[in-house]
Amino acid sequence: MQSLVALLLLGIVGLASAAQCPKSCTRQERYYTRCGMFGWGRCARYRSVSYTCYRYCQHGGWSEYLVKEDGACNLPCGGGTKTVKSERTCTNPTPYNGGNSCSGQGAKTEQKPCNTHECPIDGGWTQFELETVDQCSKTCGGGTERLTFQRACTDPTPQFGGRACQGDATQITTRACNTNPCPINGGWSEFTLWEDYDECSAGCGGGNKKQYRTRTCTNPAPAFGGNDCDGVDKENQTVECNQEVCGDKCPEGQTTYIQNTNNASRYYQCDNGVARLKACAENTRWDQDSTACVHSEDQQAAVLHSGDECDASILYNFHPDCANFIMFPILFYHILSYVLTSQLI
Repeated sequence: MQSLVALLLLGIVGLASAAQCPKSCTRQERYYTRCGMFGWGRCARYRSVSYTCYRYCQHGGWSEYLVKEDGACNLPCGGGTKTVKSERTCTNPTPYNGGNSCSGQGAKTEQKPCNTHECPIDGGWTQFELETVDQCSKTCGGGTERLTFQRACTDPTPQFGGRACQGDATQITTRACNTNPCPINGGWSEFTLWEDYDECSAGCGGGNKKQYRTRTCTNPAPAFGGNDCDGVDKENQTVECNQEVCGDKCPEGQTTYIQNTNNASRYYQCDNGVARLKACAENTRWDQDSTACVHSEDQQAAVLHSGDECDASILYNFHPDCANFIMFPILFYHILSYVLTSQLI
């Protein structure tokens, strides 16, 4: 019973809010016309008649706008705009029973703000600045030193979700340092082979001779303030020589002389079986025939003969005019005689 009452009340309310809308109605109307033979009869006929009538109706009302197309924002951040297309329907309420449709447009296009949040700011590096310089690896001769540079992610500082700087805040490089040459201390070369100051003090029977050898401070040579070599650059020694027995060349108990074929101003004097080297006075030469040192002019006057200045039997090693002709043969003769005598001994 209560439900029935509620339905009746709703119907009454609905009728109260409803409008009356005119409409074209028709109805059947009876009329009479003559009929029958000779029109003597009267017949009833029906015809449709149009008229305006009214009925309860509902005029249309717009629904809320619904977004149909939400366009892309023209900016990703920082405040842009976008195009928004919305539509509404004439369904609130829907017109019926001849009610009027909604007036106006069912669609609209608007420009709306979008992405109004701040744009992210990615971080940026400052320029590298020298922080520290390490000690050079060498004091001279070219070393390296390490340089440390620093930079900061503050140009600009990352904000609003921006990315931090990529890479390292520290950079290490090297550079040359102390390129001045290092001092080079001198070093000795190897000693040279022993060399004679002079010939042996004896032609046979045992003599000695003084020798020397040298070295130089060139291995390496001192440079760039380096120290010189320590020690001597020359050494001396005395060694035995011509130890072979003189034999018949120097008979025991006799004072004999042997010509020095290497030097015309020298000769050998035999003494107790030793042919000791002797030297003539300055500007004199040994004369084997006279077994004495004589002046060159005296020896030349004694040996030169008129019309025969170059006697092949005489050693003219001091005579420039005869040297080209007989110095070599005579020298060869004496050397050969010495060799044969040595073999016999």
